Amino acid sequence: MPTIYRYPKQGRSRYLVVVDEDGGIDVKRGDTLDKYSMCIHGNPYMEHEYLRNKNGKLVPVENVDLIYTGETLYHIPTRKAYQQRTVKMVIPGVVIDVPPPSHYKKQQAIIKHFQRECGLSIQQAKQLSKAISVGLLAAKTAAQLAVLVGSVAMGIAAGPVVILAGFASSILALFGVLSIAHRVTGAIAYCYGVTAWVYDRAKPGFSKHLAELLERNGVHGDNLKLHHQAWIQGVAQAGRACNNITIRGSKIDPDSVKVVLRYFSKNDTTDLYRMVFKTMLEKLSGEDRNRFRKVVEKGCIYNL
Repeated sequence: MPTIYRYPKQGRSRYLVVVDEDGGIDVKRGDTLDKYSMCIHGNPYMEHEYLRNKNGKLVPVENVDLIYTGETLYHIPTRKAYQQRTVKMVIPGVVIDVPPPSHYKKQQAIIKHFQRECGLSIQQAKQLSKAISVGLLAAKTAAQLAVLVGSVAMGIAAGPVVILAGFASSILALFGVLSIAHRVTGAIAYCYGVTAWVYDRAKPGFSKHLAELLERNGVHGDNLKLHHQAWIQGVAQAGRACNNITIRGSKIDPDSVKVVLRYFSKNDTTDLYRMVFKTMLEKLSGEDRNRFRKVVEKGCIYNL
């Protein structure tokens, strides 16, 4: 029985590959070996574990960027398992121990994948690949690395607006527990909370700029304490939202969200805060929208 591998594993599949019991794969239009690798392993750099029929023998695919629609390739690990179970061989088989790719080859495959699947320039892809391998991935296992690379590719392809839109329902839920007078404070705290989470900062305390602005407008005593409470609720709600982002029905790894949003905000906290603010503003309406915009326009930017 053939095995169907999909990427992502859950939710709507971006691409899939059908591997027969003997390891055979019928190449279809648009197929690439890095897509097969994404489906089977969750990363794009296991492109070297495929064979093709050449003059009646199975030989390794030398140029991983050159496969042909209609040809049959063979996945080496599946082929080896088949050979161990049976002696029926339609095509002369080989048993090959596939060496793991070097760090350099992994990097090159990741760069190529980001260029091809996400439309990045080679410099952008190199920058992103370096950030992933040197930063968040330093302490991760190979399996976690595979999932993260795949999720980052999905996140880059979706774009920051799609990812940030995943926070919208959460901020509306926050508004449901805050009074109208304190919603702006909660919304600003929410944007601060998302920004701090993406950049691995501590949970942000009450903004000094916002406190000064409120006091200048006559907010003191118990009323100011209520704004403090709204701030705490906003930051907490942001934390809950950050760990449950989905893209088109598929949950994206939280570390991937951080990588993607850092990439799109050019590694600048204020730039990301503005992105989050703009996305949240588009989801609000009426007086909430007007009050939120006015406060931020008065200088309440990401600055603790």
